[in-house]
Amino acid sequence: MTEHHELKKNIDLEALRVVAIAFTLMAHIGMILSPESSYWIAFKFARFGSGVDLFFCISGYIITRSIMREIPDWPSWRAFVDLAIPFWKRRVYRLLPASLLWVAVSLVACAVWGGDGIFPSMTNAWKAASAAVFQYFNDYWLTCRSAYTCGTLGAYWSLSLENQFYFLLPIAAGLLTKRWLPFLFTAIFAAQVFLPRNITQYGTLDLWVFRTDAISLGVLLAFLKNDGVYGRINPTGLNDRVRAAAAFFVLCMALAVFTSPQPRIQMQTGLAAVVSLILVWIASYDAGYIVRNERLKAICAYLGSRSYSIYLSHMFVLFIVLKVRRYGDWMPSSYDLPTMVVFLSITWVMTEASYRWVERPFITAYRSKTSHLAVAERA
Repeated sequence: MTEHHELKKNIDLEALRVVAIAFTLMAHIGMILSPESSYWIAFKFARFGSGVDLFFCISGYIITRSIMREIPDWPSWRAFVDLAIPFWKRRVYRLLPASLLWVAVSLVACAVWGGDGIFPSMTNAWKAASAAVFQYFNDYWLTCRSAYTCGTLGAYWSLSLENQFYFLLPIAAGLLTKRWLPFLFTAIFAAQVFLPRNITQYGTLDLWVFRTDAISLGVLLAFLKNDGVYGRINPTGLNDRVRAAAAFFVLCMALAVFTSPQPRIQMQTGLAAVVSLILVWIASYDAGYIVRNERLKAICAYLGSRSYSIYLSHMFVLFIVLKVRRYGDWMPSSYDLPTMVVFLSITWVMTEASYRWVERPFITAYRSKTSHLAVAERA
């Protein structure tokens, strides 16, 4: 059996996770703000949904790098089993416990408040929970979004899409091997990069929730890293702090602009995937091109490690805060800042609870289990 390759933590990639979760919060936080909030001025120009594309690209890159040694050079059943089974087990331990926790929290909330105009009824809550548990929420999202019945699980569409990728990746790798797998993901990217997929254009939503161009580019970057050309295209000019800061700012702005609700460029989602690739490519060198300051590195490491729990918990917190604001009959815009502080504070508490008591213990348990097995095999 090939020993799984653990990657050391790349702080620049953690910083990109922070950008991605910040974009996600900005995309959703409007639901708790007053109609007079200045937030809506920015929302006219950008919807910030590209944070998900950045997450996808990071995942495609990191996951493919982590299994690169295990992808077979020639197709065989044994090589497939050695790759797929441990990979799927790692994904289950890493992702499902915290995910199921927040599905359960959603069901409890709907049992208490369901049908109040904010939380969906229990009938719809069970439908959403089933879609989240069985990993087809991206398909169900097309129905529940228009009916306003997604509830606190609305963000699970992207988790389902990512988990579908995790299920299919080992199968594709086992069949196509290292030689042909890059061709598959090149074709997947090319097939959709030019397609119009915008959240404000209902005719394109079915493509929007099944988009895999960013994650495909992440996979291709992982393969590029094994090629000699990767070292030759190292953006060493970013060793200059001013250039690096300017490049980072421009790319983040582009990532936001390519979520315009009134797109001038119909392929803006494809362009967001390309911008995500550029950011992940820069970060992949782990050379401090994105973050250099030691204090900022510590902050990015902290928030990046918790980005998954933030993603899972923030919608539930938004619904709770929304319920309080609705109870107050939409308090004036002067309460927007305190509302945001309360939202971020509660999200931090919920995130810490989810990360420390559920997410991290299961990751540690799996690593401990596999390390004991490895020792036993070598004995």
